[in-house]
Amino acid sequence: MSRGKYLTPETLSGAVVCRPLFVPVELLPHVSGALEVLAFAYNWEEHGAIGIDDTVSAVRSMIDTFYEGCESGEFNLSELTREKSLPYFNFVVQTGGAIVQTTLQIGEEVRLLYQQTGPAINDKLRYPIWLDAGLYKITLLGSVGANRGIQHLQIGGTDYALFDWYNGISMLDIYQSGYFPVAAAGVVNIDLLVSTKNAASTAYTVQVERFWIEKI
Repeated sequence: MSRGKYLTPETLSGAVVCRPLFVPVELLPHVSGALEVLAFAYNWEEHGAIGIDDTVSAVRSMIDTFYEGCESGEFNLSELTREKSLPYFNFVVQTGGAIVQTTLQIGEEVRLLYQQTGPAINDKLRYPIWLDAGLYKITLLGSVGANRGIQHLQIGGTDYALFDWYNGISMLDIYQSGYFPVAAAGVVNIDLLVSTKNAASTAYTVQVERFWIEKI
């Protein structure tokens, strides 16, 4: 498993309950370590190189052993894939400069990211989307650096999450997530407002590649 992936066993009814398991991004290294231990315990390495489908099957079998009452087919191994994502330029500018594409290279890694021109405080983007009632998670994939700003996730003017893109060392492939409720089905305006920055940051730049919206 790698950052951005999560494992979710479904709950079963009956005397023995298979509890739902959600693995936040920050805990994935610990979960990955646990799966590595299980892999060695079951001599997984003796199977040699295996494909994605076989990997999913093997993980399901191993986890099933440790969740009595769960059938292996009840597990859902999923990930944040590009096919499920939306490019960041799908957001509509409300205030500030236009969204443009920029290239960022760190070492041998190169990414095509999007940012508003002339990054400034109060830069605001909006993504309107029809959502049913429920709790939702939005995940942004971007980069951090010494000139980054802080975004607030807002729905109807209410703050629900904060995305701080500042880091003294520039890094790619950084995931940040926030949650927001939807009281009733309808069009929801998801706003990202650059309201401030880290005291050590030199600017209000936000560089994001893509985003995901999932119902929890």
